[in-house]
Amino acid sequence: MKNLLHKYNIIFLLIILPINVFATNCDEKSPNFVKQGDLYFDIKEVDPLSNKQKAKLLKLFSSFKGKNLTGTETIIECIGSTKKTLHNEIVTANILQSSDAGLTINIESYNKKKKVTYNDVLTYLGANNVYHLNELSTNKLVVSYKLRPRGVFNEEISEISINNRTLTINVTRYIGGYFGIQHIRKLRY
Repeated sequence: MKNLLHKYNIIFLLIILPINVFATNCDEKSPNFVKQGDLYFDIKEVDPLSNKQKAKLLKLFSSFKGKNLTGTETIIECIGSTKKTLHNEIVTANILQSSDAGLTINIESYNKKKKVTYNDVLTYLGANNVYHLNELSTNKLVVSYKLRPRGVFNEEISEISINNRTLTINVTRYIGGYFGIQHIRKLRY
């Protein structure tokens, strides 16, 4: 019975919650690259969160703490000019929050076709924060970071939005200012 309900939840998510894909072309520039031009490649220090921002973050994710979330995942990846799409049918996640407003999302994705399980841990803000806070509202968090590991410029933009009991996590990575990979997870409790 539990497995049957789980399957119906996933089917519901696939039908009711269409996937909104932001980056669609392999040659698409980061929205920040478009806005900032050459200044885009400057890496700036992260501003610490204010007490008001911390309180807002703690409130934003409070209804998801301790809940087991299930849903689906779509991964869109560009290798050169070739775009590949991968769907993971079963995704489970849980959310942890620290008192300093740090957010940790533990994700397990299962690909039925490949019979492979992937684990991912998303850690935002809090101690040792590398993310810039771009937007924080009553139902959305957008953060980004820029790094230059081994001389390759990377930018990651994470948008986490909440609509009732649904959490959408959209993580897009740009390499050298251009679209590289995107993970779109739709989760529900």
